[in-house]
Amino acid sequence: MEAKHIARALLFTPDPRLTLQVAASLLTIERVETTASVTFSGEYTDFLLQTNGVWVGGDALLGVPPVESALDGLQTRELFLQDWPPGAGWWPVASDGLGNYYVLMTRPPDGVGGAPVGFVETGTSLSKIHSVVASSYWAFVFFISLNTCGPSTGGRCGKD
Repeated sequence: MEAKHIARALLFTPDPRLTLQVAASLLTIERVETTASVTFSGEYTDFLLQTNGVWVGGDALLGVPPVESALDGLQTRELFLQDWPPGAGWWPVASDGLGNYYVLMTRPPDGVGGAPVGFVETGTSLSKIHSVVASSYWAFVFFISLNTCGPSTGGRCGKD
């Protein structure tokens, strides 16, 4: 599914808890990638160019600064960077509202194509991915938008 279709679906979701942010510029996205030494997947970049973060119910899909602090992926990353494996290339893309995070694997493990999304359960370990919840960012957004990811499912998104 293309970014414009996902963004359109989010815009027309009849959920009063859905709050979209103003889109990020490509220059802003590139500046954050340089600062954090990561390369976002094309899907995540497309998302940021549509909306720089969004609240979907109690879940926050994170953006890049400047954005409200609860939706700031760079600020969130700084909180956990010392605990994450060196060079892991994880980028926080969502919060489940309970202190756990979903991370985009900007440098996925060998044998894993694309940029999957993993679940970091902070109560268990900050230094490892508890589970891979989606094979791509758009698959992850699709599941979040259906409210099938999040605290009630323990971070499992089903099959994508």
